[in-house]
Amino acid sequence: MKVFQTDHEGFLVGEAIADPDPLDNGNWLIPGGCVKSEPPALSNGQSAQFVDGAWVVIDPETTPEPEPELPPTKEKIEQTRRDAYAQEADPLFFMSQRGEATVEEWQAKVQEIKARYPYPEETQA
Repeated sequence: MKVFQTDHEGFLVGEAIADPDPLDNGNWLIPGGCVKSEPPALSNGQSAQFVDGAWVVIDPETTPEPEPELPPTKEKIEQTRRDAYAQEADPLFFMSQRGEATVEEWQAKVQEIKARYPYPEETQA
């Protein structure tokens, strides 16, 4: 006899075969988690769950589209630039004051940071 296998939450997994009980003629040995009741026909993405003795059709959950990432604000870019200046350009400036680096190296680093974090109007021009 054809039976229908469910998982631990009652969701349909597939079909199985129940064997006749050799000790009790007319009785069937139904595997654990299986039910005799045939599940309903399912559309694409649907699943069936056996709940309280009946099948329930579960429609697929729709995943909302992620919100588009907004470009950073000018204030955010300014803060990012300030942080980069403090970590990367300022040490070169002080090194140039002590003669350990050139002013051109410091100015190049400043220009690199500006290019890395352009303001919105700088990218449109």
